[in-house]
Amino acid sequence: MSIVDAPLLVVACVGAAFLPGTRESYEMAATTFLKATGQKVVISVLRNLTVLPPLGLGAMRNFAILQSLLELKPRFVMLIDNDVLFDDPEILLKLTSHNQEFVTPWFDQSPIGKRHRIHAPMLDKGQGLLEIKWTVPYCVLWRVTALNRLGPQFYTETMIYNEDEFNCLRFRFNGVKIMQDTNSHVTLLRPPGLLADTLGKLRVLLPGENP
Repeated sequence: MSIVDAPLLVVACVGAAFLPGTRESYEMAATTFLKATGQKVVISVLRNLTVLPPLGLGAMRNFAILQSLLELKPRFVMLIDNDVLFDDPEILLKLTSHNQEFVTPWFDQSPIGKRHRIHAPMLDKGQGLLEIKWTVPYCVLWRVTALNRLGPQFYTETMIYNEDEFNCLRFRFNGVKIMQDTNSHVTLLRPPGLLADTLGKLRVLLPGENP
């Protein structure tokens, strides 16, 4: 692939079991981005690789990023889970416009019925672009300069408590600012799972089988 053909942005989906409307919202956002900028967006879907989900989810995130970097050579990679819905078709335009090494949107948790602690501090929407300490990796726009500095093991592949905080500490140690655009909103359709509950339901999956 020549640099002319390379996409500006890859939307790397972690898992293929999309919740209703999510994949369609990514496709709409990619079309909107292309029309506004003339720049190509590739939606890359990584099927489930975990043997005992969620064990191995960190490795799946790393797999999705490395695959995007090596095969598609973009300038940005958006890492996204299949329970995040884009309400705003201009979300990719808004997040890339900041040209940050790491930026996450503000998560609307109203469909869940409870506001879970998924980043710190927990900011209110509508405050602009602000630096935070840590956040979940459910929807993150990475600039490739940061990924090249951090790789190849971007996310921890060993399940621990406070995993998201640990990952962001390592990012910050390597000079990556954890930024949140509180003016750019996405909807979280499923609450974070409690690790203790998840481990009690472990089941070995066949290759590519969805959990």
